[in-house]
Amino acid sequence: MTLETYNNNINWLCVNKSRCFINPEISQSVYQFQTVISKTESVPSLIVSVASKDWEIVDIHSEFAPLKEAEQIAGSLVIHGDELVVLGLGLGYVATAIRKRFPDKKLILIEPDKQVFYLALKHIDLAFLDFTAIYVGYDDAGINAVRPLFSAEIYTQKSIERLYPEKYARIKAYLQKSQKHSLSEKWRYQKFTADVTRILFIDSGYVLSKECLTAIQKTGNLARYIHIDTDNYDYEIFIKRLLNDIIEFKPDFVLTINHLGFDKEGRLTQLFSDIELPFVSWFVDSPNVVLSSYDLNISDFCNIFVWDDIYIPQLKEKGYHSCEYLPLATDTSIFYPKKVSHKYNVSFVGSSMTFAVHKNMQSWVHRDDLQRAFPEKVQLFLAAKTLVLKGEEAGDISYTLDDLYFDNSDQREDFAAAVLWRATQIYRQSGIDKLADFMPAVSGDPNWSNMLTIEYETLSERWYYEDLCDFYNQSRISFNMTSLQMTHAVNQRVFDVPATGGFLLTDYRKQVAEFFETKDNLVWFDNVEEIPSLLKFYLDNEKERKRISDSAYSIVTKNHTYDHRIKKMIEIMKKKYK
Repeated sequence: MTLETYNNNINWLCVNKSRCFINPEISQSVYQFQTVISKTESVPSLIVSVASKDWEIVDIHSEFAPLKEAEQIAGSLVIHGDELVVLGLGLGYVATAIRKRFPDKKLILIEPDKQVFYLALKHIDLAFLDFTAIYVGYDDAGINAVRPLFSAEIYTQKSIERLYPEKYARIKAYLQKSQKHSLSEKWRYQKFTADVTRILFIDSGYVLSKECLTAIQKTGNLARYIHIDTDNYDYEIFIKRLLNDIIEFKPDFVLTINHLGFDKEGRLTQLFSDIELPFVSWFVDSPNVVLSSYDLNISDFCNIFVWDDIYIPQLKEKGYHSCEYLPLATDTSIFYPKKVSHKYNVSFVGSSMTFAVHKNMQSWVHRDDLQRAFPEKVQLFLAAKTLVLKGEEAGDISYTLDDLYFDNSDQREDFAAAVLWRATQIYRQSGIDKLADFMPAVSGDPNWSNMLTIEYETLSERWYYEDLCDFYNQSRISFNMTSLQMTHAVNQRVFDVPATGGFLLTDYRKQVAEFFETKDNLVWFDNVEEIPSLLKFYLDNEKERKRISDSAYSIVTKNHTYDHRIKKMIEIMKKKYK
């Protein structure tokens, strides 16, 4: 970058005095900024010496590829309105990338540090950026004096925000307050004003999508769904459709499964918060992996529902204060008794978890140290989890990942997930091995053939919405081993098999006793060694098997359908937001 660039920018500032405001009262930065050449792109990058940290050097841009980093940041932005505030300039790489991506948007610059701004003048083209307004060295009060209100959204240069947390917090609070005042009243409306509840459902064809939509309609409420194609996903198109549906449908709340549609940057959460639209994220898998990087999704309008109550204290500790317990259930339009002949004495349907393990190994498979640590961590997790399931303390067993180094948080999450699925794989196999004397029918992915050593009847995967109901009806005993991500909770089979009038033998979870109370209503085992004797007894005693199946059928259909769950969800949301 040359002196000519700097002079051209100064000339641009002089010509555009009406939109450039530089605070004359602030002259000296509290930090020492300097530029260095990036390692792979050979362009200047910005670093700062922090005195409070013994003059530690902090990178403002990527030390390797600041231009690529800027393009990625700009590519992740979604701007709903016409204006964007760029809070923190750095050397202007992100602002330049944003301008290229959004050539027609109005950009407003706020740079609290004058030294950073003057450094940037040597490296960016202000004429190209064409800022609507520039504020340098001002806090929230100063900005308010020169421009009373903003209706713009905000992009924050996070690396510089760390240097001025209090000042940035004041500026953002002012901007967000101004933004809320500028929102049209059409976006805000009173919720739950009619007997019929209106629910906007974010759908990707994931589990429970069909069940939730059916239950909303069966309970006399209204649903509109917006579909996300996860293989061809365009966030901007999704937002536009979503806003259109909110205006037309005026939902009482938004419902999604496993936080689908929400981003780590909290943009969708901020939108819903600004227009005061409550939303429910119903987790039917572990919320820890999904929410550990989603702290910007915390909001008074965010309501987390979990199928396993063990996660509630952990979520509240992270700041998600509105957490509710809502277990799984069944859909009796999918699972119901059929008059078919029994084809199988004992059957099992489920994943071998092989695909899940391999998928979550991809980000760290190149790390020999993590590969070596993996088997031991699996065994520790399995041992600790097994004791907890029995209601015992883990004792001397210590499962932790804190002694391992990970390149980033995503890699750590992948490693933890791989441990979970591999431990579940071992756990499930330990139960299926006990079916050896009964020639079980096993339906699942092809990888079972590489894992099981017992003789069994190999069946292709059952399609949940088409032939799984038949499979349960054709089985004298359906066998179940729950995923280890469920500590207290039970899975779908505990509701679906009884809904068909079938007999289920399952491993113990706290919810089993909570829902069925005694083994007179549903039979469970506490230890895999019990499995053979229980199978023999109930195969030999058809009348007792039928009595327990009838009892389980009555309990499930009267108390544990998705109609019941949706009614409970609406009741909770009405109480909070009506």
